[in-house]
Amino acid sequence: MKYKGWTNRATWLFNVYYGDKINNEDDFNREKNQCEEDHENLVNTIGTCIWSDMIDIREINFVELFETMSSDWDEFKCEMCEESMTEEDHHFCDICGDCRDGE
Repeated sequence: MKYKGWTNRATWLFNVYYGDKINNEDDFNREKNQCEEDHENLVNTIGTCIWSDMIDIREINFVELFETMSSDWDEFKCEMCEESMTEEDHHFCDICGDCRDGE
């Protein structure tokens, strides 16, 4: 059963809490790893109880999240050498030195 357009509530919650922080694959991997680490720390700290049972990280559909999020990412590439660039540095290519604005 779908939950608000996502596979389940756990997947939807990951998107709610982390979606605005994710703009590329590196961000996705960082937040996914952080989520997994936080979950592991929670279980190791409090042990098995109702809270650790309610938060089943295995329920999160990371494949669906990645596919959905990655379709929205703007990939910046140098117009001259096609090198991938971040949004922050998309005006000047460190590889070929070409300015994307033509200046």
